[in-house]
Amino acid sequence: MRGRFVFTALIVLIVAFVSSAGPARADFDDYFVDKTMRIDYHHTGDATTDIASIDRIYEYGMWAGSLKNLVDKLNYGAYYHQVYDAASGELIYSRGFDSYFKEYQVSSKARNGVIKTFHESAIIPCPKAKIIFALDKRQKDGQLEEIFRTEIDPNDVMIIRGEARDASVHVVKSLYHGDPHVKADI
Repeated sequence: MRGRFVFTALIVLIVAFVSSAGPARADFDDYFVDKTMRIDYHHTGDATTDIASIDRIYEYGMWAGSLKNLVDKLNYGAYYHQVYDAASGELIYSRGFDSYFKEYQVSSKARNGVIKTFHESAIIPCPKAKIIFALDKRQKDGQLEEIFRTEIDPNDVMIIRGEARDASVHVVKSLYHGDPHVKADI
């Protein structure tokens, strides 16, 4: 009896692994290339206002994040970066996060109406086609509400491409434990 349970459990795990591993990679390949896009933006406001505006966009290096878990399902963080395919409107990437701006919003200066600007960045896989980049803020009831939205064309000539290089800096690779798509940076 115990052997049958172990065998059944093993089959269920194999089926779950195969079904979850397969199509996720196809989703990445459908929407992204193996590069990184960094979207720098300004986050401005006080205790009651929340305004975002794009600063610069960069494209560089390979994507070192997951190829499978593109949409964040953990529901953590005061903010979310949401990336939608512009053509279909489908959510193709998201990440929850907290920011210094949110901490500032509960300060006495912010409550007294002092407006400040914080520089923030979204690191996403580089899209193949136009995307909608959105910034969502968690409300008091726990729900996310969109506060900023803009279209980004990965072919825009204003995107800064290539690696940032400083001739005075020499990079030494200290450890390499394998493909960063399946490893965690700590």
